Amino acid sequence: MKFSFGVNMVLKWKNKLCWALVALLLALVIRPVRADHNQYLFEQANRLYQQEQYTEAIARYLEIINSGYESWQVYYNLGNAYYKSRQIGRAILNYERAARLNPKNEDIQFNLQIANLSVVDKIVIPPQFFLSRWITTIKMLWGIETLTFIVIGLYLLVAVLIILYILVRKRAIQRLVSVGLIPLVALLLLVTIILIVRTHDQNSVRDAIILSDKIEVLSSPDEQGTELFALHEGVKVRIEDTRENWARIRLPDGKVGWVKRDSFEII
Repeated sequence: MKFSFGVNMVLKWKNKLCWALVALLLALVIRPVRADHNQYLFEQANRLYQQEQYTEAIARYLEIINSGYESWQVYYNLGNAYYKSRQIGRAILNYERAARLNPKNEDIQFNLQIANLSVVDKIVIPPQFFLSRWITTIKMLWGIETLTFIVIGLYLLVAVLIILYILVRKRAIQRLVSVGLIPLVALLLLVTIILIVRTHDQNSVRDAIILSDKIEVLSSPDEQGTELFALHEGVKVRIEDTRENWARIRLPDGKVGWVKRDSFEII
């Protein structure tokens, strides 16, 4: 009986292994096909954009995004197509999404500024404390993907130097390695902390863009709430809380209130 049970277990794991290999092979086959299809859609969308067929171009860009693929170039071009269609809120939304992936790109920042000029509400942002401004600047130097590559590269470099220090017995080389290790480890820790903070911000801080032409911001999450102020399409807000069909928002100038959840989209 024990032998039979063992054989069954082996067969069971063998079947699982076979299915896993089949799934892996399918993934390896499907992924390049999907990438090729997205590239085809991207080129087609760009041609439609150049022919000023913005609605059709938007449909192609959205098809790429809906397939699960994400890149700053697609968001950026989609933002341009929305801007040309005079859909300012959606243009800003996609420029912001592009900037999230590539925060230092000058073209994205420039177009985002241009689009924001069309927003009705001009919200005055209070000046940041200089230390807070420095931290924000350092934090936004690179996108999360770039930060991940830097952390992996630094980690491998530190590992190689430690192995070198252990294997090589010559004191001169060990001294040289230890001098290089200290700043590298410090840099690795710094970049790792920035990566953790950026990842935390991306997963927990939810900024959104108002997409409705005009909305009333209320004092409470119900229709009977007092109207505090009004907002128009394109304004960037921070989502602090949600209750059923309502969300509590905060503006950069500190104003807070409740709006309906279908009036905005998360960046």
